[in-house]
Amino acid sequence: MPLLTSADYNRIRRALSVSLNAVTLPDEVIEDPSFLPAALKWVEAEAPGSASDHAKSAAVFYAAALLAPSMTGMISAAEAAVAGGAGRIVDPAKLRAELLARSDTELRLIESEGDVNESAVQRPTMFSRAKGRRGY
Repeated sequence: MPLLTSADYNRIRRALSVSLNAVTLPDEVIEDPSFLPAALKWVEAEAPGSASDHAKSAAVFYAAALLAPSMTGMISAAEAAVAGGAGRIVDPAKLRAELLARSDTELRLIESEGDVNESAVQRPTMFSRAKGRRGY
C-alpha cells in the first residue's frame, strides 16, 4: 500500500494554503513525477520502511515544499478569491523553507520513536518502595 493516496492530496493543498482546492491545484499536478513521487522517494530514503503518521506528514510537507515555488501566484489568487480582495503576498523561498523544516521535524520524530523504551512507557515509575526508615 502506498504511503499517500489521493485522499491525502487535500493535506498537501492545505499545507500550502487553506484556500486551495481540487480546482485550483488538480490531482494531476500533485501526481507529477517532480512533486509527490519525488517526495515519497525522499521519505523512503530517509526513513526506509516507515509507514507511520510522521512519515505521511513528512511526505505531505516535502511534496508541498516542492510545489511551493510554482504555486505562489496560484496561492495569492486563491486567497484573494476567498477573501474577496487582495491576497497575501507569498514569499516562495520562505514558504519552501518553512515546509522543509516541518518535514525534517516529522522525520526526527520517526527517529525518536525507535529510541523509546516500551516497558517504561507502559509502566509508570512514580510508585516505588521507600528505602530506609521513618526518621528514627
